Amino acid sequence: MGGGRRLTGGRQRRPGNPIARFVIVFALLMALYYIWSVTPWYGAFFRPYLRLNTTISAALLTQFGQDVEVADVTIRSKRFAMEVRRGCDAVEPSALFVAAVLAFPALLRARLVGVLVGTALLATLNIVRIVTLYWVGVFWPRLFDVMHIQVWQATFILLALLFWVIWAWWATRARTPGANATT
Repeated sequence: MGGGRRLTGGRQRRPGNPIARFVIVFALLMALYYIWSVTPWYGAFFRPYLRLNTTISAALLTQFGQDVEVADVTIRSKRFAMEVRRGCDAVEPSALFVAAVLAFPALLRARLVGVLVGTALLATLNIVRIVTLYWVGVFWPRLFDVMHIQVWQATFILLALLFWVIWAWWATRARTPGANATT
């Protein structure tokens, strides 16, 4: 009868609405991300991360026969040049994904797997994004802005959401008794 946790089926459950808890924790985590993103510490992380994206993308382009060079966060060739800037980094969709995973009521181990796998997938897909945008800039320059702003940015938000839905399904299935049993 006290104000503590209720015991249900041998497991402790937090009182209250789990959807409201998810929304509040998610919003707080995103707020923390946006606060951090305007600090000098973010810049100390962000610029080297952009350079890493640029370097990996240029190395892949070179493997595919493109004669490119890197100058800080710019990939350039005789045919096209592009700068990898904020918004071209998959950091915000990754923050969205991580906040959703951490806010979701799942086991800590499942959350850690989700964060590691999801952010690795988003980071890898971002390299694909940069490489394809370079090719669009070389071969279809009129489509560059559309691909960059409308297609890839929306795609990344949708991918972060899709990865979270897949992870949430996996995380809840993994902890459901008998979910892994075969008949």
